[in-house]
Amino acid sequence: MKKLFIQISFLLLFFHLLLCDPDCLDGYFYKEELDLCLQYPIFNGNRYQIDWKTASLFCQKSGGNLPSIHNAFTNGIWADLQKISGHTSEFWLGAEHESNETWRWIDETPFDYQHFQRSTAVGDCVTLDASDQLWKLRDCLGWRFFFCTSQPLLSTDSTSFPTTIFPTHF
Repeated sequence: MKKLFIQISFLLLFFHLLLCDPDCLDGYFYKEELDLCLQYPIFNGNRYQIDWKTASLFCQKSGGNLPSIHNAFTNGIWADLQKISGHTSEFWLGAEHESNETWRWIDETPFDYQHFQRSTAVGDCVTLDASDQLWKLRDCLGWRFFFCTSQPLLSTDSTSFPTTIFPTHF
């Protein structure tokens, strides 16, 4: 009986290692469509709503950032991810208001796409509303859901192989 238990434990460990994506930080999973590692922060078994600053710090401490969006296609993917997670509400983006109409991504990627709702709303932080895929200005102290993102640790391109350079003279 003990031998069977050890064999089953070994198989479970093997399948766990096989199914876990080694290309992401602990707690993150790889999302191929975004070429990013994602994390749905969960506390006490539920997704959690917190203010922008706390969400940003949480992501940074886990090795990531709040999401940045660079085109309409990925904007739609993010909205779908929020819906799939069981929430059609807004979630924080990693956009930070610098001055006047100037914004920047906290992950330091270019702010090369935007999809703000036309509104008179004011705020220094941005959410993506999954129901209409529009970005909305919000007070940074409001509570919203959030995702964390990080770059994959290793290349996911299976065609790249490590190269070794050998000296020509010994």
